[in-house]
Amino acid sequence: MNRLKSLFMLGLGLTFMASTALAQLTVTDWAASTGPLFPHSGIIEGESEMGLVDTQQSKSEALRLVADLLEKGKELKWVYVTHPHLDHFAGSNIVRQFFPNARFYGPPNANQEMAYQVRTRRLPLGQGTPGGANNLPETAPDYFETVPPNNQLSLNGEPVEILFGKGDHPDSSVVWVPSAKTVVAGDVIFNRIHAFFGDHSDIDGWIRLVTRITELNPKTVIAGHSATLNPSGESATLQLQWLKDLKSAMAQNDTASFVKAEMVKKYPDYGNDFIFEFSYMVRKK
Repeated sequence: MNRLKSLFMLGLGLTFMASTALAQLTVTDWAASTGPLFPHSGIIEGESEMGLVDTQQSKSEALRLVADLLEKGKELKWVYVTHPHLDHFAGSNIVRQFFPNARFYGPPNANQEMAYQVRTRRLPLGQGTPGGANNLPETAPDYFETVPPNNQLSLNGEPVEILFGKGDHPDSSVVWVPSAKTVVAGDVIFNRIHAFFGDHSDIDGWIRLVTRITELNPKTVIAGHSATLNPSGESATLQLQWLKDLKSAMAQNDTASFVKAEMVKKYPDYGNDFIFEFSYMVRKK
């Protein structure tokens, strides 16, 4: 009898361990295959539910992303957009067509800012997008909700947390998946690529959010733009230093030519050095 009881208890323990394993969320780094900006999205999966972070830069990339989501055979419970830049929300209308029951969330004032981005940046971004501006949304989303209380979403009962602050847009955020020790960072973190900084001047605010990310000690950080898939948590530390060096360079001589020369000298292996001229061009408007 004692042996049967022991076997029964062992079975319960194995069942509990299996259910715990199933409850852990997994995160996939999904990268665009076409330019001009090659943004990254994050697909977060539970046993039967999934969430999507950022909806890509164009209709064609959104359709590729939707195809991968459909093949998973799970309920898309929610979509979260980390910040209202076109290359991260432009595919939202396409995603919504295929997943009409999903709820769409974003930072405060997301709908208004997305409308501004479509109105002012659709044509410039279209110049480098395969298919041109016709491959970008004609109308901005107007259906985004703010995040529920406590800045928390969930999948199959597992929490997914939202952290707000500054990134390459003043209304930025990141998604923290505790069970996977993964941050889906949007454009708060760029991995071995120079970051756009033309939309605001609060570099200290950006540093504060990246510092919060490093304190989470993430195993993986999915950067908004990245030289590789699934970069390690070290990318947050590298971004923090990059921002401090950017701030130092701007304090010495706040011009595109000087800042670019200083940053390229410090980070010779980083891509997208055109971003310095573009950032300063946007700042002047």
